[in-house]
Amino acid sequence: MFGKAMSIRGKAGLIQLKPFAKEEIACARVCGMFSDHEVTRYTLMQHSPSISDEEKFWERTSEDKDSRVWGVYLDESPLIGITSIRIDIPNHMGSTGFMLYDKSFWRKGIASTSHLARTHYAVEFLDLKSITSGVISPNTGSRKALQSVGYFITGYKLGQLYRNGVYRHHVDLQWIRPGYENLILADGIPEELSSRAKEAILTAEKALQRAKVEVKF
Repeated sequence: MFGKAMSIRGKAGLIQLKPFAKEEIACARVCGMFSDHEVTRYTLMQHSPSISDEEKFWERTSEDKDSRVWGVYLDESPLIGITSIRIDIPNHMGSTGFMLYDKSFWRKGIASTSHLARTHYAVEFLDLKSITSGVISPNTGSRKALQSVGYFITGYKLGQLYRNGVYRHHVDLQWIRPGYENLILADGIPEELSSRAKEAILTAEKALQRAKVEVKF
């Protein structure tokens, strides 16, 4: 399903997360960008999707009650990316994804600002207590964008992605909602993660405070 429309002003302009029409993603423009290896090299995609593939993706997304998906827009731009939360309702947890497939909008802070709005939604509308995400190891920009709102590295899955003759590691990250760390970490936390988690939770608290002021519905 699609999440509620929301917006937040970032350094690049007004970032909008909102539902998108089928024809916005099932089109030659988007499929052409997905065929660019630089766009998909740190994802699981190993083929260039067709318009029919994107139509099926939109149909699955619109009917999936265990997810919330948004199109990403900057000011008056067309659709430039997608972000999502996969919801694990019984455990009050979720997992997230983000893809900015229009390269002309890279390195403008759109990912980190979108993460801020998405995390605010996860707390205020879904009451999630913990969120996981991940990046492929060379993609430091995506990792830093997640860390900017309070995610921290919990581990690595070694050699999970094979690209251009090289195996790449998958970096696991987690976000813990401030005030619930004793509940989430009831079984304790490895010593090597303790200081990292504490620092990240403080970052998460500041991020949520900022989001309450800046995210508009």
